[in-house]
Amino acid sequence: MKLGCKLLLAGFCLFTVNMHAQNPSNLEELAQKYSDYFELNREAVFLHLNKTAIVPGESIWFSAYVYSPMFQVPSVSTTNLHVNLYDALGQLQEAKTLFLKNGQASGYFNVDSLPSGKYMIKASTKYMENFREDLSFSQSFTILGEEMDSSVPLEYDLQLLPEGGHLVSNVMNTVGVKLINNSGKGTFFTEGQIFNSKNDVVNTFKSNRYGLSKFSFVPTSDEKYYVVLKPINGNQLRQEIPVSSSIGISLTTNTMVPGAVIFSIKTNPETFESLKGKTFYMALHKDGAINIVGFIIPEETLEANISISKTGLAPGITTMTVFDDKFQPILERMIFNNDGIKRKMVDAKFLRLKADSLAFGLSSKDSLGLHSLSISVLPSGTESYSPKNNIFSAFYIEPYIRGELENGQYYFSEKVEQRRKDYDLDILLLTQGWTKYSWHNVFNNTPKELFKPEQGFILLGGLNQTKDAEESKVLLIADKTNLFEFVDLQNDASFKLEKLFLIDSSAVSVGLVHKKNQKLSKPAMFLSVLPVKDQNSIILSPNFGKKISQPEATKSPIQNTVPENFISDAVSLGTVIVNAELQDKIDTEREEEDFRGHMYFQRFDMDRLSESMLLTSFLRMHGFRVINGRGVNPNLIIKNIRSNRLGGELSPLLIIDEVEQIDYERIKFMTLADIDKIYINSRGAGYGIDGAGGVIKLKLKSGGNSRYNRETMMTMILQNGFADQKEFYAPKYTSYTNDFFDHYGVIDWFPNLFLDETGHATFQILNTLQPTINVYIEGMTSGGALISETINLKTN
Repeated sequence: MKLGCKLLLAGFCLFTVNMHAQNPSNLEELAQKYSDYFELNREAVFLHLNKTAIVPGESIWFSAYVYSPMFQVPSVSTTNLHVNLYDALGQLQEAKTLFLKNGQASGYFNVDSLPSGKYMIKASTKYMENFREDLSFSQSFTILGEEMDSSVPLEYDLQLLPEGGHLVSNVMNTVGVKLINNSGKGTFFTEGQIFNSKNDVVNTFKSNRYGLSKFSFVPTSDEKYYVVLKPINGNQLRQEIPVSSSIGISLTTNTMVPGAVIFSIKTNPETFESLKGKTFYMALHKDGAINIVGFIIPEETLEANISISKTGLAPGITTMTVFDDKFQPILERMIFNNDGIKRKMVDAKFLRLKADSLAFGLSSKDSLGLHSLSISVLPSGTESYSPKNNIFSAFYIEPYIRGELENGQYYFSEKVEQRRKDYDLDILLLTQGWTKYSWHNVFNNTPKELFKPEQGFILLGGLNQTKDAEESKVLLIADKTNLFEFVDLQNDASFKLEKLFLIDSSAVSVGLVHKKNQKLSKPAMFLSVLPVKDQNSIILSPNFGKKISQPEATKSPIQNTVPENFISDAVSLGTVIVNAELQDKIDTEREEEDFRGHMYFQRFDMDRLSESMLLTSFLRMHGFRVINGRGVNPNLIIKNIRSNRLGGELSPLLIIDEVEQIDYERIKFMTLADIDKIYINSRGAGYGIDGAGGVIKLKLKSGGNSRYNRETMMTMILQNGFADQKEFYAPKYTSYTNDFFDHYGVIDWFPNLFLDETGHATFQILNTLQPTINVYIEGMTSGGALISETINLKTN
């Protein structure tokens, strides 16, 4: 095993660069530059993956959440979330754009054709490109299979990080310790010791579960010290600590005092002579808000102690920076405040056995309001769910730190004692060094809004000849979206439509309407969709995707090799046989129950209805007033007779193929021949204020809008757009009772669940004969409260 051991002077390089930068000349300018740097609202992304170890034949499913760390609410200005899939070499495998509604979306990647190995999913918005800091989200996952040929020997990297940036002689220093292996994973070690040149033990320290620790000592000038520790599965490591500096300022932070944080800024007599009478400034700052206080280091104690009440700190990470009298940053430390974290609790329990499925209930004592939950259901012995973040760490920690965060969900687990979590999180921040937002950029590179929040897609088009431009307009129809638009042409016969909801790889029909006789004809024209899909590769860690050689004692008893025929078309559940007919029944039941608020919808049997009937006539027969507009308001008007309120009858929410419509024009001439299913929710239950006038849901047949034909319309397949939604399906395993399924199988995935007004919901899963299951819940409310639960449930 190779040892890479180093002392990292956290922030020292940044300090050196800033000496040559354009620093502020006074406090007002410092505060203004900092405020200006955060004037544009940043976005943070979290993807909840259904699992992180995939069996060949499965797909990878995920729900996305986009958040504003500054305002601690969902980010709603952007509708386009770009999610890319990369292989171990950083080569792009697939790019998708998800449609964000209220900061939430869901999607999947079909990875059937990809070989076994390690992959990376990366999610970002175009608006993030306005900033120098990388604010994208990334999560790796593995497709199981044969062991990869490429492997590298196990190595360790021991990092010693003095709090404040450097060691100062003859004062108390705190040093963070981080031991990681060459795959970037923290490595637990047994007791560490600090020795002086006489081999006397100066201090000892212990590792937490993630290979992090800290120790304090008072180094003397010209004395040599070294660290000795032993990884849990490795040989003893010994490394000298560089000699301390006789000139400097040290920082020690105590975050474990109840209700307060104490910062101790210390120096020695040799340094004080150059500091006498000078004022230093301590700034507490987060997301553009900054508070600055001045202080001096007293000659009597050579130590300034500043106590800050936690009640005055923002929730989450706050950064403390010390500036000298010339407003150069010289010390920095991140701290975490749990007070004010917006959290809602959700519980789950087994309800009943229903045929070959199990019913479970969700409940919350809190009022969630508008919200969304994603739920992964896996066997209780799973080894296939190891995300590096949950929604809390993704939004409260990741946007502020430079380094990689490992096991972020641990710091927000309700199963760990709070004081233990607080201590471990403080060590994590100590070993992270300086914040992600460098003062050099704050002082010199204020972001400019070069990219606006993306809202849908832009459709550009034009006629090949300009002679018909003045006398014609263009009709555009996309069956799978709400696109039904008449567009006037510019003088050059071109047109541009913005903020469109377009489905990737779907058909759009284009016709040329002559203004005089309203005749529709097939045009000769071009179409393109912006923005174009990402096609770039990325740079990953050199060891990403490589097998790290582990000692035999640490290898998992379950290997990555997938049993032959583990996934097939027939399913054996011990004595329970699930054949294709039964699976069709299960799929039909799920289709019914997956409709949002399905218990409130009435579904109509289309086989009993006349295909020639206009949809508007059908709605008149089922409680709706339909008015064909005239004069100044030619649009179709629909009112729900049963929704008569003080202000009159209300209009229903219309949803076509899961897309909310902005008006009713698309159904003005639609017949039942175009429609596969009709659902009506007269009360609008489950939709809040949006459903006050009721809800009408339509699922169109493939190739709807049949009144238009190929002779009068040109049809093109869009090369970009939002990823089409697909209903989750669980693979059919040959056995649900072997060890491999217990470790790597999947039971179910619910990308977008919600609780009703009483705080309850139910969900059903296939009975896979597991005595216990794990339920992983992530979610977000419209008020910015976050939800993250890991619940082990009995199935009887």
